[in-house]
Amino acid sequence: MTKLKNFSHLTLSAVKEILAEQLTNAELEALFFKYKLLDTYRGLGIASKKNKIMEIFHYLSTKGDEGSLRILSEIVSDAFKEGYYDDNVERFLAQDGYKLNDVGEIIPIVSSTVDTVKEEGLVETLLDKYRFTVAKKHLKQSYDNYLDGNWETSNAALRSFLQDVFDQISLLLYADDVRKIKTGGARRQLLQEKGFIVGRSEADLVKSFFTFASGKGSHPGISSEPDCRLRRYMCIALASYYLTKLEEHIL
Repeated sequence: MTKLKNFSHLTLSAVKEILAEQLTNAELEALFFKYKLLDTYRGLGIASKKNKIMEIFHYLSTKGDEGSLRILSEIVSDAFKEGYYDDNVERFLAQDGYKLNDVGEIIPIVSSTVDTVKEEGLVETLLDKYRFTVAKKHLKQSYDNYLDGNWETSNAALRSFLQDVFDQISLLLYADDVRKIKTGGARRQLLQEKGFIVGRSEADLVKSFFTFASGKGSHPGISSEPDCRLRRYMCIALASYYLTKLEEHIL
């Protein structure tokens, strides 16, 4: 069974609007009774349908276990199985890593060409192994903001994540030299001088990413989902490559 991820606030808000507009209160009660959530729904008192639906979604998202996420995905699927549709939802679902199959079920997007889920899982495993806790925190912040559509904040966290990866690699491999050098570009330069970043081509590639990543930064209103997604792909690929290379150096 494929492990499910959580849905973004954008997706859940769009689905909330669909359900609140298309279903009567009695029909909503029947829906939540189906998933043994009727007591929770009724327990929310006289709040509007929209608010009560969102509270149910928040409850399931916050629990975060596989069962709760599967119920959440089935509720979202139910909206489409009944013939309800919103053009924005399909786009939001794709940003979350999901799509609708032919019968309206929510299923994870699995790509045979760009498996970012696999790469990100490898990165997180190596971050844990070497206790790069700050870098992992930045990576999570970037992912959470990406799901919520905060593109500029996600971009900024990506830069901080990759910079800390290089800082920590340099500290782990060349501790005596690094203590005399400030974080940032100077430590990447040290990694190049030591041969960890190999040659001018690799150094230019890394430098180009940081230049590109700083181009739109965290300035409001000038980034977008495709732009942010491109940065994520590039950043995860670079982190995966150099963290795996760290493994080889230490072994």
